[in-house]
Amino acid sequence: MQHKQLPRNPSLEHLKSQAKQLLKAHKDGSPDTLQRIRSFFPKLSDATDVEIQNTAFGLQDAQLVIAREYGFASWTRLKEAVRHQERDAEKISPKDLLFQILRTPDLTQRDIQRVEELITDAPSLISATDENGQTPIEALASRDLINFGKERWYRPIRQLYDLFIKFYGLETQCFSFGRKNRPR
Repeated sequence: MQHKQLPRNPSLEHLKSQAKQLLKAHKDGSPDTLQRIRSFFPKLSDATDVEIQNTAFGLQDAQLVIAREYGFASWTRLKEAVRHQERDAEKISPKDLLFQILRTPDLTQRDIQRVEELITDAPSLISATDENGQTPIEALASRDLINFGKERWYRPIRQLYDLFIKFYGLETQCFSFGRKNRPR
């Protein structure tokens, strides 16, 4: 059984969302989901697809599957690991944390809130540069993740651009920002 790796900056909110999506997919009878349940839910390891689909499967069961997919014995252990990583993240400098969040593949509302908190607490971060010489807005623009056909990418990226625009003092709908727009 291959386990997933937790991201560098895991979000309990995102993991809860994964469990809810798994629960919905179970109700829909998705074959991939039934296999995931069979692989990571001990009580149903020998069950057929029909048996899994007809089994009462609640949110706690879905959370257990998610936890086991990440190699944890229980949801509680997974939560503890995420909270431990969050505490470790608090030891990172605000600048490093900002760029770490901007590189997170699946941005969540919590990530966006955290970026806003960081910039509100230290407005100079808006013009800070990473090891590649990029400002936060340039780092965001270089993600190559914007796919306007996928709402899950568009919404959080758009919110971050709007946040940066607010702090840069720019009033534009443009998604590309060059160095000439960097505050001095």
